[in-house]
Amino acid sequence: MKNINYYKDVQEQISLYLDNALEPDQKQQFMDDVKQNPNMWKALEKEKTFRKMIKSKLNSPKLGPDFIENIKNKINHY
Repeated sequence: MKNINYYKDVQEQISLYLDNALEPDQKQQFMDDVKQNPNMWKALEKEKTFRKMIKSKLNSPKLGPDFIENIKNKINHY
């Protein structure tokens, strides 16, 4: 049970860090912990990568052929 609680605590700390929700002293303590613990560093990097992927997917809408044709038609009318 200790490992599960530790994992949840680490995940929560990572989320708070990436959400910029830690006080400066908490942020420094977190970074010190990450530097000393390769598993925390890996978890942090994994979460950063995951968030980048999600953000890029959300910010990149799929453009259908109708949209592109409408733009071309509007350009040609000017």
